[in-house]
Amino acid sequence: MLKAMKYRIYPNKIQIQLIEKHFGSIRFLYNYFLNYRQKAKLKVQKLHTKINNQRKDYLHKISDEITNQYDIICLETLSVREMMSNRRLAKSIAYALIVVQVQEKNHLI
Repeated sequence: MLKAMKYRIYPNKIQIQLIEKHFGSIRFLYNYFLNYRQKAKLKVQKLHTKINNQRKDYLHKISDEITNQYDIICLETLSVREMMSNRRLAKSIAYALIVVQVQEKNHLI
């Protein structure tokens, strides 16, 4: 069984200065790399936001085109939840969002 031992140290002034320099440099490095990590996280966040906005814009354009081009629109009810469980189709299915957009633009709801 491992035992922990506690030691109390009583450093002199020079040793206190060395300890403060050591912990100050560690704090500086930690904050430096924390800032670096936060900047990288912000870049990824901006990229995801940009992609999300592009997808929304594309959906709006497609739904506008559908509503302006056709007088009668027939919609089929599909089980999107089951389709989303398929990993190969999950990212490419935007069917539910298009249906909602078309319904809102045609006042079908």
